[in-house]
Amino acid sequence: MNRNFIIKLVFKIIGCIICVFSIIMLVVGYVDEAIYDAYSETDAYRLSDLEDDYASKRYDDMYSTMNLYELNGETYEKYTEICQAYNDYLLADAYMQSEINGTEENLITENKANEYRDNLENAIKKSRYPTNQKQMQKWLDELDSLGPGEEQTEIVVD
Repeated sequence: MNRNFIIKLVFKIIGCIICVFSIIMLVVGYVDEAIYDAYSETDAYRLSDLEDDYASKRYDDMYSTMNLYELNGETYEKYTEICQAYNDYLLADAYMQSEINGTEENLITENKANEYRDNLENAIKKSRYPTNQKQMQKWLDELDSLGPGEEQTEIVVD
């Protein structure tokens, strides 16, 4: 056999092995992605994701996930409750910080701040979940410690 023929044959075999390996890796990647997509569409995955956000106190992420996938019902009640309370806390805090002294807007923002604060207080009374009650109480205490027009340095999510 010719030496050039053997060198060409070796390079062709190496090229074929690389091509076959690449095709196998593509197929494995597609199958893995399909399995992940199928799993991520299940309620178990969404509950796991919500529980992770709940444990990490990422209530804004929970709210986004619940709205995106339209999650509601008894299964998601614990998460819906804390998300709504978090929303009330943020709105009450925003209205308290935006009160303008000496204008008609002051009364409007004060009423809105009180409305959202009262919503938070009612949520504490209605809550069936002690962990939610504890977090909501912290938010309520934070709002009560804030006087009208005082700025809060950061949002409390203990």
